[in-house]
Amino acid sequence: MLPYLLVLLRIVSNPLSNLFQKRLTARAADPVFLMAVTYGALAVLSLPLLWGNAPTVDVSFWLNTAILAVVDVLGNVLLVSALERSEMSIFGPLNAWKAVVSLAFAAVLIHEIPSVRSLGGVALIVTGSILLTRTEATVANGPRHGVPIRLLSLGVLSLAAVFLKKLIVGSTPLYAFAWWAIGSAPVAIAVSFVRRRPHQRRIMREYPGDYFWLILTFGIAQICVVFTFRALPVGVALALFQVSTLLTMFFGHRYFEERGIRRRMLAAAIMMTGAVLAAWQ
Repeated sequence: MLPYLLVLLRIVSNPLSNLFQKRLTARAADPVFLMAVTYGALAVLSLPLLWGNAPTVDVSFWLNTAILAVVDVLGNVLLVSALERSEMSIFGPLNAWKAVVSLAFAAVLIHEIPSVRSLGGVALIVTGSILLTRTEATVANGPRHGVPIRLLSLGVLSLAAVFLKKLIVGSTPLYAFAWWAIGSAPVAIAVSFVRRRPHQRRIMREYPGDYFWLILTFGIAQICVVFTFRALPVGVALALFQVSTLLTMFFGHRYFEERGIRRRMLAAAIMMTGAVLAAWQ
């Protein structure tokens, strides 16, 4: 029962974190600075998790932590950049492509041949994507402007999930979470320092509540992921996570007055069905 409660909590917390990311980037917050603050705060909050009975880990744990830090920061910066350039009601359903990316990784890395059901799921995802991206533009750049970046972020974050799973298997969920945050924070902060976008500290002072809720919801979502990956097969977890698409679309319609919601809901339903078929083992 506990794993499914964690899935439910993640279904709620992840769209909420996307909502605050969208609100802040709409106020000129830089995606890299945004993630640097998020990782940095979570790294500090994670330090107590390292005290006490730390598990015995080998050198591969530290190598995987280093790789995860770079890949995860890159993936989440791309994700926020895509969210900045697209509407939430398009951004959310595209998460179904993570099942396709996972199938591709499985075929290439472990030579796992997709089943007919999985290929049928991929076909539904493609069909839903075509319907989704045909909705008319409602912003200056068009709601499809961030689609390529979103798809790239899914590929990068799917790779990050592989290394996160290795950390979890080689230690404990909380220890893996702590080193995910502590390892990622310096990478994000260093990139943010090099970029030096103006007015970022002023924006953080003006909207401290949004930053607080972003850090809280992002951290809760990630904790749910590490415990869910420990208890459930990754494919099952990814399939269940698709339900968050509906909440993401609701937030886009409710807080940003995004239009064409009925067609997008239909497209999302098709893509969610495809993702379940493709990912469920």
